[in-house]
Amino acid sequence: MSSLPQIEFTPEVLARIAPDVFLQRHLDLGYRPNLRKFDEFAPLAVTTGDLTDLAHRVVGSSSVKSGSTTVITTISVSLCEVDGTETGEFAPVYPVVEVLRGRSGAPTDEEMVLSQALYEHLYHAHVVSRSSLLVEHLGLAVNDAADPEKPPQIYYPDLNPDEYQLLSQHPKRYTYVLHAYVKVFSKQTTTSSVYDLCYLSILRALQSTKLPRVYVSEAASVTRVVRHRMTTKRGVVSSAAGVLNLDTNQELLVPLPVQDGGVSANFGVVIHKEEPVLLCDLCGEAEEASVTSRISVTSNPEGRLKRVSIIAGDCAIPLPKLKQAIELATTRAKVVSQL
Repeated sequence: MSSLPQIEFTPEVLARIAPDVFLQRHLDLGYRPNLRKFDEFAPLAVTTGDLTDLAHRVVGSSSVKSGSTTVITTISVSLCEVDGTETGEFAPVYPVVEVLRGRSGAPTDEEMVLSQALYEHLYHAHVVSRSSLLVEHLGLAVNDAADPEKPPQIYYPDLNPDEYQLLSQHPKRYTYVLHAYVKVFSKQTTTSSVYDLCYLSILRALQSTKLPRVYVSEAASVTRVVRHRMTTKRGVVSSAAGVLNLDTNQELLVPLPVQDGGVSANFGVVIHKEEPVLLCDLCGEAEEASVTSRISVTSNPEGRLKRVSIIAGDCAIPLPKLKQAIELATTRAKVVSQL
């Protein structure tokens, strides 16, 4: 009987058709498919503030690069009237995650899950206080009647108390609303690693955020056509309304106070030779498909835990491995805080 010919697969193909076999072969050699050690994290590079543009309401930005994955976050600001229904001491940040992998269309499930998870994590981590987003002092833009072409002069009574006296307050109060737009450029990575990078990128972008001053332009007369209720005749009336504007003066920017949100790190537990093995910072198709028992820890450099998530998949997570993951997450936070 003739023997069947042997079939050979490239590492990329084997990782896709038999990820568990591909991972176990590397674990036998003491390394992972990405050639990192079991307790080794991927290197990080962080930059902040390079994409700030007040003309487009971008008040903070950051870029985080880890291997072949790059995450770019921009923080934009909008204004909202305070109606008294807000509760809680801390304010939310509204993230929108977009994973760019050569496709277009509606948001994927991965993007929506990441956005919702980041929203909840940032809110419960108490990163931004609600009081720090209140617009305390509104300015007033006054046009020169003698020279209509001249740019308006903006007055802030709190900046020059000796020259100007505030006779009345604006009848409404306003607050800033922060939006985080996150773009992920990656060919292959795990959902857990993308989450950690997005969380770090948003925090660094918030730390670089500087809020602009807000002023009210002079009330402009607007002509409106209305209809009389009784005679149904149409008439013309004029109404005046001030317009809120963001001051683009760089010298008047106010840094946003941001609390310590910690550093997020992910781990996976896999059985190798009948013993559980802890893998740090999962990456690649083989680890994404083979490792189903996972731990996510958010800690600060002092070892204070912000968040712990445990998913027990095909193998149980022993208590010593959980303790090891927390210790590694604290060490990771110390390293990342120095970047």
